[in-house]
Amino acid sequence: MEQWLMHENQAAKKANDVTKLEDGEFLWIEATPTELHSALDKFQSLTGATIYKQHTSDCLNPNHSSYFDNMQKYNIMIFRALVKEKTFSTLETTPVVFMWSNNVLLTISDTSTSLKKIKTELTDPQRIHPAKIEGLIYSILNLLINSYLLLRDPLTEKFTEWQKLLLDERKPFKRWNEIFSYKTNIQKLYLICEQQLDAISSWQQSMTDKNEEINEVFDLHLSDLQDHVERVSRFAHQIEKQVDALQQLYYSLISNRTNTVMRLLTVISCIVLPLSFITGIFGMNFEKMPLIHNQFGFIFALVGMVVIAIALVMVFVWKRWI
Repeated sequence: MEQWLMHENQAAKKANDVTKLEDGEFLWIEATPTELHSALDKFQSLTGATIYKQHTSDCLNPNHSSYFDNMQKYNIMIFRALVKEKTFSTLETTPVVFMWSNNVLLTISDTSTSLKKIKTELTDPQRIHPAKIEGLIYSILNLLINSYLLLRDPLTEKFTEWQKLLLDERKPFKRWNEIFSYKTNIQKLYLICEQQLDAISSWQQSMTDKNEEINEVFDLHLSDLQDHVERVSRFAHQIEKQVDALQQLYYSLISNRTNTVMRLLTVISCIVLPLSFITGIFGMNFEKMPLIHNQFGFIFALVGMVVIAIALVMVFVWKRWI
């Protein structure tokens, strides 16, 4: 568990044991799920808030979806963060819990790259630092959401790979399990975005109800967060539609290839049919038949069959059947 003491527009400093906060100061407590109970005790001692039992359970639930809840003395928000950034083999997310009051922020997560980046920025005296807890939360959420935006490149690359494989006429496509897994992850990403939008909207509404001044300051930032989430959601929806269209195109190509093969076989059958008919006639066991005893009978029959075949081919070409 780490504690970061911050003053308005000043670089953050690590604090071992803070028992009281001065005016203009706020404390960021960063903890892991295994440190939850000690972190909650610290949060309650500094804020005087009593943590709702259900919220404690929510903090320990690794599969909890994004949401926001507003209590009298504290707020809680859970946001799903990517486990592996810039990769989309499997969409793995982990919850990041935000619990805050007027001057104390508690975050609970496993290992989040975004939190590490924030700590690096907070200790840099050259940067502009958050003046309030809401500004720090916004900075963390902004990094969490931007990591989803970085998925657009691997998503597009994977789609391009499927496109090349599905439209390759030389090799039959056999990686359907990967396609279905890809679509499942896209749908999961779309659902995560919807839940994140609901959480941000609930937070924005809560700020409006409690304090209009704070809402005016952070309204633009919250709208920016919503816009970023909506961009990810729109892209996920668009790429899902493109995958569906690609599958339909693949089925159409398969159907077209089948129709081409069947048309060729039909043309061959139409050409062979009259030839087989002639062969069948001359294969009858009658004693008296035309050209049976003629020394040029075989040649006449063969020439006639060739002429019929050529004539049929010319008709099919003229009709543009072949």
